[in-house]
Amino acid sequence: MTIAVILNFRQLDLTLQCIKHTRSQEGVHVLVVDNGSGDGSAAKLASGALASGELLALDRNLGFAGGMNAGIRAALDRGADAVWLLNNDAFPAIGCLDRLLQALDSAPRLGMVTPRILIPDGSEQHVGGIVDWSGLGNGTLLDARQFQEEEAPDRWITGCAPLIRAESLKEVGLFEDSFFAYWEDVDLSVRMTRAGWRLGCCENAVVTHIGGASSGGLQSEFVESLILRNHAFLVKRHQPESVSRVVRWRIAARIAGRIGDRRAEYGGLKTDHLIGALYSVVFQHYSNPNEVRIPNWFRRMASRSAYRWQSLFERLAGHGRPA
Repeated sequence: MTIAVILNFRQLDLTLQCIKHTRSQEGVHVLVVDNGSGDGSAAKLASGALASGELLALDRNLGFAGGMNAGIRAALDRGADAVWLLNNDAFPAIGCLDRLLQALDSAPRLGMVTPRILIPDGSEQHVGGIVDWSGLGNGTLLDARQFQEEEAPDRWITGCAPLIRAESLKEVGLFEDSFFAYWEDVDLSVRMTRAGWRLGCCENAVVTHIGGASSGGLQSEFVESLILRNHAFLVKRHQPESVSRVVRWRIAARIAGRIGDRRAEYGGLKTDHLIGALYSVVFQHYSNPNEVRIPNWFRRMASRSAYRWQSLFERLAGHGRPA
């Protein structure tokens, strides 16, 4: 049995479109997780908007990682052989699931497989990338063909629409909740490949992805803060201390610089999430960003002395061994 897990957070119309496309697949049970939307979405789904399928309503927003984990656990408890994770702005084409399942069936050690991902104009979107352990970038993004050809060991698959073998999840575990959103798919990919599971891309299975709709836009300060913070967290989890320490200060310097830039541009506004990310990286405190309590002294210093902190962190990074 295959269970598709779709995460909803205050975007019911998108979620209903995703449900419609998912139901066009043969042999799939739909499980919608409402991630503590608090806007009536769960009530509408429960009262009939979901039609067939199942609703799991959470009482608070656990982020992509925590919300999807709730759905994955429910799917595994129900005996799913494979779990299909779908962003609510990802719409699978007819036959997508069947082709993904064929890929899993043909390779027993294939733990996770992604379809080809297109944006609405038909252009190719990345399906994954190569992990950047240096802290200097976000990794090389790979389209479907490049992913198949690339031999680098540290590849990752995006969490947009992967089909995941239940056996692999039971062995390596689910997403790490503390990522909240972004890089949790990279972390899971790394754990899978290090445990001997393979990652794959099925080029004849297609999903159309709006991109950024689920997160409210990829350029928001909140998204930027999570991407930077979680890069440091990923390296901390998987690299030696001598490497992660350098990356920690490199990323702290980058965040401090962004705080200074935003303060200059917006007069001190639109920096709260970045300050939270800086606090997490400096003190290595990674958890749900909505629940982190940042001391007022840290807020004041980070806001008023951002560029000085950037310079300090750059010097600290320079004293370490290059990653």
